[in-house]
Amino acid sequence: MNEPYILIDSVYINSGGGEKILNYFIDYVKKKSDENKYFFLLDDRLKLENKKINFLKINASEQSRKFFYLSNKKKFKHIVCMSNVPPPVRIENALISIYFHNDLLLNPIKSHLAIITKFKNILKKNYIKFKNKQNYSWIVQTNLMKCKLEKHLKVDKEKIKVIPIIETQELQKVIKKKNTFVYVSNFSKHKNHFRLFQAFVDVCKEKPYDIELNLTIENELYKKSFYNTSKKPKNLKIINHGIISSSQVTELYNSSEFLIYPSLNESLGMPLVEAILSKCKVIASDLNYVDQVIIPSLKFDPSSTTSIAKSIKYAIENSLDTSKIIIENKIDTFVKHINCYV
Repeated sequence: MNEPYILIDSVYINSGGGEKILNYFIDYVKKKSDENKYFFLLDDRLKLENKKINFLKINASEQSRKFFYLSNKKKFKHIVCMSNVPPPVRIENALISIYFHNDLLLNPIKSHLAIITKFKNILKKNYIKFKNKQNYSWIVQTNLMKCKLEKHLKVDKEKIKVIPIIETQELQKVIKKKNTFVYVSNFSKHKNHFRLFQAFVDVCKEKPYDIELNLTIENELYKKSFYNTSKKPKNLKIINHGIISSSQVTELYNSSEFLIYPSLNESLGMPLVEAILSKCKVIASDLNYVDQVIIPSLKFDPSSTTSIAKSIKYAIENSLDTSKIIIENKIDTFVKHINCYV
């Protein structure tokens, strides 16, 4: 393998926004014919879609990472940790960058999570703080995340770069179904599903609208959830698509009139961007993370079922302004940064 050598440590990335960023980065460097500069350390749960790159898959654990680093750390000029966690061992002869994109790790006690998950995140946060070194550089997607990283992980703000990585190619051909809403998310507590469900039930009980709500919850969780087990009005149609591919998610956006996004915590909220590229009008939480990324068509108080319900009714009954993306894709800047090495 040719020098210079750059390690892209993506252990713990196997789904969601992190997976999309990783795949986008791989496709980008392959188009530039630069893939031979990189070695990818991957989570063994990650599904690679015929990507011809230099890689090794390992078990998602600090023990496995440590074994790899002890055997290979002298090979690399720049080590880029893509999943929030610094190297498990001290590195003397390479630059270190950590791409941090998990808001839930920064202030676990005040996060909207189950108690056990909060406790696990407290341990993870303390581990990250312990493994951080003064010479490490950090990368985040928004200025809001930069402020939080400085406050909660005590990272020097001069060591934090804001470099968002998002795909921004707008789709041209979309066919929208009237009164169709989509919420692309998992079933984590902070995703605020119960209030969302109750708001749709309240609207459909009050008004004779025929409404469709599309979800992407893991099928077994959905079957046991209130979405499936609770009584709901006949004019409310809820469709769960389960865990689907990126292309299937795009098809879902293409057919939906609205993205509704009641999440209480996000580092970025990739669906906010993706939905607008598919010409959805976005109805979202009135929270700072949204304002860092887009201008939505409508906002609501995510802690209030009544507020969510009012926004649903207003969207159906009125013509909303088009939602706009305000965050910029800076993958060029990201690649330039990681190609700088001693």
